[in-house]
Amino acid sequence: MSTSHFMIELYVVSCTPADSIPRKEGWKSASGQRKRSLPMVMTWPSGSSYDFSSEEEEAAVKAAEEAYPEKCRVEWLTFYLAESDWKHARDLCVTEAEYADVDAKQAAQRKANIAAAKEAGDFKKAAKLAEADDEKDDVAQAEEAHTEKSRQDWLAYYIEVSDYSKAVGMCITPEEEAGVDEKFEAKRVAYVAEMCKQGKFHVAKQYALNEEEIAKCDEHEEAQQEASRLEWFDFYLSECKFDKAGELACTTEEFARVGAEESSFNEKCRLEWLSHHTAKGDYESALGLVVSSEEQDELKSTMETYRVEHLKYYMEIKDYAKAKSTACTKEELAAIDEVAPPKTHWFGLF
Repeated sequence: MSTSHFMIELYVVSCTPADSIPRKEGWKSASGQRKRSLPMVMTWPSGSSYDFSSEEEEAAVKAAEEAYPEKCRVEWLTFYLAESDWKHARDLCVTEAEYADVDAKQAAQRKANIAAAKEAGDFKKAAKLAEADDEKDDVAQAEEAHTEKSRQDWLAYYIEVSDYSKAVGMCITPEEEAGVDEKFEAKRVAYVAEMCKQGKFHVAKQYALNEEEIAKCDEHEEAQQEASRLEWFDFYLSECKFDKAGELACTTEEFARVGAEESSFNEKCRLEWLSHHTAKGDYESALGLVVSSEEQDELKSTMETYRVEHLKYYMEIKDYAKAKSTACTKEELAAIDEVAPPKTHWFGLF
């Protein structure tokens, strides 16, 4: 068949109504009207063409139809295995190898589920999944270990929060009870010491169990009160509040210290005021603060020096009236009269 023949046939078929397509022997259809696909024709490089849409096509279709159920079975088997649907997977098995593969995967999945249930603490589920005796023993041992660990954890928690009754309730041996008693005793002793350190002695005494511990609490309380008294005593002395310091004094030495501090403070104040009145020239106020003949002589000497300086000053500015009021001796008055102008008597002029 030539290429030109093939092209002519193709064009004729494409433009001719469907019912004019020729019949083939052996077809169930009476007409080519229901077969709308074109003939399968292969053109070789030489230009020749060959129509093989008859026996070869039918053989290929038949082979595909025979292979399709097996393909579907394998796909559904794979799907059921992935979904862990062992019953349906086993229904689709046809070989011993497939049955063995299903059994192996089911066993592996069951073991994985047992491990997950034990990890989650669901031992009822794990025991239900266990089939072999060793698996059941393993689940029972895991449950016992988990229960023991939980008990130990709760015991440690009750000790931490100081719940003695519940901690003892979690004990199952005398040794554990003894250990709980020892730990709670250590916590009690530490708590008593902490309360004493914070100054909460009434709380500390509530947790003291014997006279010795109560006596220690009293010692700590007395020591703290004594330290507080001394601290306030020193504070009042530093602030020169000698009356309050005297109220806190308890010993002869402390009373003597208060007296000495007060005397020293008063003497310091007296000397400061004496110096102040002397600098201001307030002789009478300064003289009232003098307590010894030496201070009186020194005050007189200082005041005399101030008087002489003022006298010189008044003479320099020719304020003879103030100079005379400052002068104390006849010589000073005579010296003022020599330089002072004579007084004018106005009544003699009229």
